[in-house]
Amino acid sequence: EYIEGDEVDVDCLVHNGVIKYFLISDNFPSKTLPFFVESGGLAPSNLDKNCQFAIRNLVERYCQKIGPKLSGLLHFEAKYDWDREQARVIEVNLRLGAAETFYLNLWTTRINIAAEYLKMAVGATPLDSRDPPGILSTFYPSFFSVRPYILPDAWVASINFPPFQCRLHLRESDCECDKGKYFLLMKQEAPEAVLKDRHYIAHRLYFDVGYRIQPLARCTRALGWLLCWGDSPEDAKKHLERLSRMFIFEAIEDESEE
Repeated sequence: EYIEGDEVDVDCLVHNGVIKYFLISDNFPSKTLPFFVESGGLAPSNLDKNCQFAIRNLVERYCQKIGPKLSGLLHFEAKYDWDREQARVIEVNLRLGAAETFYLNLWTTRINIAAEYLKMAVGATPLDSRDPPGILSTFYPSFFSVRPYILPDAWVASINFPPFQCRLHLRESDCECDKGKYFLLMKQEAPEAVLKDRHYIAHRLYFDVGYRIQPLARCTRALGWLLCWGDSPEDAKKHLERLSRMFIFEAIEDESEE
């Protein structure tokens, strides 16, 4: 079944069936159809607040169904279906999201959810607070923590560098991902100007020069990611576009046999 609508990620920390931490981040539209490789995202969510409440209620119902035996980090992939006016689950992972997810959560909320998860591993209570866990944020329905907290007036945006042709910002008509071609990564660089930019947060490049980039039908992993921040959703996206274009990727087509 194909679900229409806006896709989101939801990261939450659950202790004995009680949600202690919760953050919705928006996924940017995928540029690699029909493989749906994630192209990046924005946190906190900028969706309509009714959509955000629907997604949060979906996660809360999931946790309530399992009950007090549920403890750990959960990473939801979900969509809000505008036609049906409901949130729908795509998948649930019993772990923190991959790639830039840890840094995206840390820089958006200033809460280290990995460290809070480790507290549970040694029998401590994560995000321990005297305030009751029923206190929810109404101004930011995309975020909740049992620790009293006000989100900073900043948004965090990310890009996953697409694994085709080692080029960014291609038009879909330029995409070689569905043509079965292989490429060899010849050069990759994060310029010093990017690393010193005040809107830069973090990045990671996964592979070494010489890596053979496979067609998306065989491998959908991105080449790396970049995270930056802005004073508004639009400002964060603007700086993401600006800094990502400064990264250097070069590749040549590999015609050798498999």
